[in-house]
Amino acid sequence: MKKVIICCIFFLLASSGYLHAEDCTKKFTIGEYGIPQSDSVVASGLPYGKQYEPVYMEKREVQDKPELCAYVSTFDVFQLKLKRESRFLLAGCYGDFNGDGKRDYTLLLRNIADETIQLRVFIHEPDGYRVIPIQKPAALKDESPIPICIRKPPDGIFVGLEEQKYKVTGDLIHYGWYTYFWEGNSLREILTSD
Repeated sequence: MKKVIICCIFFLLASSGYLHAEDCTKKFTIGEYGIPQSDSVVASGLPYGKQYEPVYMEKREVQDKPELCAYVSTFDVFQLKLKRESRFLLAGCYGDFNGDGKRDYTLLLRNIADETIQLRVFIHEPDGYRVIPIQKPAALKDESPIPICIRKPPDGIFVGLEEQKYKVTGDLIHYGWYTYFWEGNSLREILTSD
């Protein structure tokens, strides 16, 4: 009987860490990380062309101790998918990139003919959306990055790699090693990861 009680106490102590687990995905908010397929603008059709299809991403559940959630990354939470399922998000994000108060989008798209992927930005304009390709098309890899939207800092200053400061007018896009922000009438690319 003593052994059973000791085993039960050990089991309860060991599982108490699990009972205090936290949802580590809370910091990955929709819009900044992924777009719902039901988004009205995307569902009505952004002009990405017949040769392209959206890339999707699965948002996985990650439960851990609260002190370990700070170390959970996008690679832990999201996995890119080429086939559509209703529970998946679109691999992209939205924000006001040019500072005009209108919602702009960025989507990761797959070229149907050659299976490459490319990030495209859709800037809202009075007559529709202006499409801006970002980076050259590339092969989809297991560790391909996802686009992330970064909200405009309250002071309008984005601090880059090696503490360079950039005046920004809108939200930013982070993809891979680079961050993009609106400057003049186009997107500027800066290296922000090494």
